[in-house]
Amino acid sequence: MSGAMDHTEVEAAGWRRPKQATVSVGETTVGTVELSGRLLTQNTLLNLVGQALPLFIAVITIPYVVRGLGTERFGLLSLAWVVLGYLTVFDLGLGRATTKYVAELVATGEEGRVQEVIWTSAVCQLTLGALGGFVLLLITPLLVDSALRIPADLAEEARSTFAVLAVGVPFVLVSTSLFGALEGCQRFDLVNAVRIPASAGMYLLPVVGLAVHVDLPRIVSLTVLWRAATVGLLLVINRRVHRTSRAARPSPALLHRLLGFGAWVAASNVIGPILVYLDRFLVGALVSVAAVGYYAAPYETVTRLWILPASFAAVLFPAFSALTVARSPAVSGSLMLRSVRVIGAVLAPVTLLIVVFAHEIMSLWLGTEFAAQSAGALQILAIGVLINSLAHAPYALVQAVGRPDLTAKFHLLELPVYVVLAFVLVTRFGVVGAAWAWTLRVSLDTGLLVAAALRLSRPSDVGETAKRATQTAAALGAAGLATNTLKAALSGSFPHLQWPLAALIVGASFFTVWKMLLNEGDRRAALAAVTSI
Repeated sequence: MSGAMDHTEVEAAGWRRPKQATVSVGETTVGTVELSGRLLTQNTLLNLVGQALPLFIAVITIPYVVRGLGTERFGLLSLAWVVLGYLTVFDLGLGRATTKYVAELVATGEEGRVQEVIWTSAVCQLTLGALGGFVLLLITPLLVDSALRIPADLAEEARSTFAVLAVGVPFVLVSTSLFGALEGCQRFDLVNAVRIPASAGMYLLPVVGLAVHVDLPRIVSLTVLWRAATVGLLLVINRRVHRTSRAARPSPALLHRLLGFGAWVAASNVIGPILVYLDRFLVGALVSVAAVGYYAAPYETVTRLWILPASFAAVLFPAFSALTVARSPAVSGSLMLRSVRVIGAVLAPVTLLIVVFAHEIMSLWLGTEFAAQSAGALQILAIGVLINSLAHAPYALVQAVGRPDLTAKFHLLELPVYVVLAFVLVTRFGVVGAAWAWTLRVSLDTGLLVAAALRLSRPSDVGETAKRATQTAAALGAAGLATNTLKAALSGSFPHLQWPLAALIVGASFFTVWKMLLNEGDRRAALAAVTSI
């Protein structure tokens, strides 16, 4: 089962495919969907702002929250975020399916049916969310009393925290479908107008709670209420954007089609959060809850670099979906490779800086004691984040062409390998071992996704991209070794020169990737897209 409808099923359902179009990566329209470089760049920049602002708020507020809650309560709060994220497995792929089918309906001129997709998906999400919340209530005693090493004096607070989270699960699931409907029609301006305050609230509300001296369960309650308000706002916006002359209601037949695509996405959603968050639970179970804080802080920080690839992928997924109904796989492949090159060109210099100056960064942010426990993990995680960032565009392409089964099968393959690897490395090396296990796992995942995306699209510039990537990696690796040696030499006699050295390295690295990783077409397209905004 691939999860995608074939040509006959689409026409029978009234989801018409347009005639095959001749399109290019630069300026094109598929159906009524504009896929110009300018639009894709604007939407990507909107997503970058939408994710960068909450990141900026997180950097400022997390030290205050760590000091206010203490290391153990902050570890519990981070685990609460993990649990809430994992329970999105009850989404069953409906959020992703909503984006895909809204994009296809708009591309084929069927905008009048979009409200039907929204209501079908949202009502189902509400039901699944209630089920997910009930499951969380059932497993809370197991989590608190057995699975996690929570101190006895925090046990009751942990139970109350997870009970509050259970109420928030339906709102989280419904919001994925409502955001997805806006993404499907490339309305990332509205998506980010809502997402920025919604995401910022996760970091600001604990600060508010600490200021008024409430406990952790009440802090989480504020977050749940904020999620509910977000859902209400999204309902109003979607109703105005997707106007229709006929009454929209949930459709069982449409739900079957949405779940047909979402079934394999759901399988990935079940396994994916385990792959992402297993390390924290193992650190909490095998080391201590305090160690979760030492791991969570660098992880939460460095994975925010995903704002760039995630911003690309969110825009590319509906674009790839539109190109799929236009039957233009090679165009999708070329667009994917260009995205991978651009992502690598932006993030590789930043990663080099983090790896070389990890201890100094953590010391400035959270203090020398915290840095001593977490700097090593930050270095390893930074490399893993760079590798995983290159998988975002291939992941979007594989799912957009109707093959979410591949991503689920890859996760099934990775899971047993990762469980054994993480258990062994965490047991032996603690926080640093968790970072190594996670980085090795995402490296395998990236390799599998890139191979699958290339096989499905067969772009013509694969060889050039591979050659440029290899040469760039070698140049930056040599630069990293030389910089680390020079930094060590300066630390004793000229410590004040370390930060000018950092600025020099970043500048030189960006120049290197601009010349070596990006080809002439990439540079020309990047400059044209940015200057046209």
